[in-house]
Amino acid sequence: MTPRWNASIRLLKSMDKERKRKKMKERANPSPNEVWRHFKGGEYKIITIAQETETGANLVIYEALYKEHKVFARQLSMFMSEVDHKKYPEVKQKYRFEKITN
Repeated sequence: MTPRWNASIRLLKSMDKERKRKKMKERANPSPNEVWRHFKGGEYKIITIAQETETGANLVIYEALYKEHKVFARQLSMFMSEVDHKKYPEVKQKYRFEKITN
């Protein structure tokens, strides 16, 4: 590939990341003690937002409100992302997780 082509690809990737960031900012980030529902139906209580030591990525730390009350960590960007409706066409919920309480 030519340097010009590589620069165009980098620009497009950068624009795509910025578009995703803006989309994510349209909704408030999760806060401790809020309850959020996963698109598959489980409810989860937010514990905190943590920072991954190697990459600096923000992680949502949350606890299942069913069965063994397992604790999970997921990147904030994925937590706030939209459901892949091509993969899950029957799902009505727009986002992977949606807040149900304050």
